[in-house]
Amino acid sequence: MRTSTARASRPVGHAGARVLVVDRYALFRAALRRIIDAELDMESVAEAADGPTAVRMVAACAPNVVVVDAGLLAESEDLAAGRLLELDSECKLLFVGESSDPECLVAAVEAGADGYVTKDMSLSSFVTSIRWLRAGEAAFPRWMVGHLVHRLVQGKREAADTALLMGRLTRQERVVLRLLSNGCTLNATATALYISPETARSHIQHVLTKLGVHSRAEAVALAVEHARYLTHEVPQNETADAMP
Repeated sequence: MRTSTARASRPVGHAGARVLVVDRYALFRAALRRIIDAELDMESVAEAADGPTAVRMVAACAPNVVVVDAGLLAESEDLAAGRLLELDSECKLLFVGESSDPECLVAAVEAGADGYVTKDMSLSSFVTSIRWLRAGEAAFPRWMVGHLVHRLVQGKREAADTALLMGRLTRQERVVLRLLSNGCTLNATATALYISPETARSHIQHVLTKLGVHSRAEAVALAVEHARYLTHEVPQNETADAMP
């Protein structure tokens, strides 16, 4: 049962942290809410056990800080896609991981995290992190920042490498790759571009060579992962390769 002492002693017009707690486990939600409600400058306004409920609670309760179970990212498209920030861009997100796994940290940052804590940290650390977020600061454990920077730099390098690879393709070759990623066969690709199957096969081989892969499946996997680099519309009757 949550105490009412701290809530009763808050000043009228209190403008501190209004916290929504989102976690799969009811016991953890209850424990964290008790800790939050014991502070004069914050209050827990609601809780949720999943992404869809969290979205509804953000709309209904207008929290300015949401404490989110990082484990829900793999289960909830709403959380992974940053749906909470779409509802309120001023809301701060504090993700809670089971451990200091760098992969969890990176996933949280990609989902819009302003801070990150782990469940093996003291509950008082959660309160401190919430205050940091309300002050406009980021709240990431110092020992994890190095991992985060490394992954972000690595990600930028990988993106640059991919952009370089895709940049080697001609416009026609990018269209061919997009058609393959959409499931088109060799003959269907040739028909869509008004070219002969032999020309289509030649384009496909050029794509494989330039991307440094050995099969259409590998090329398609790369195309699906980096679809933004591909042409969105299939040009009609490319003159250079058109059949008479």
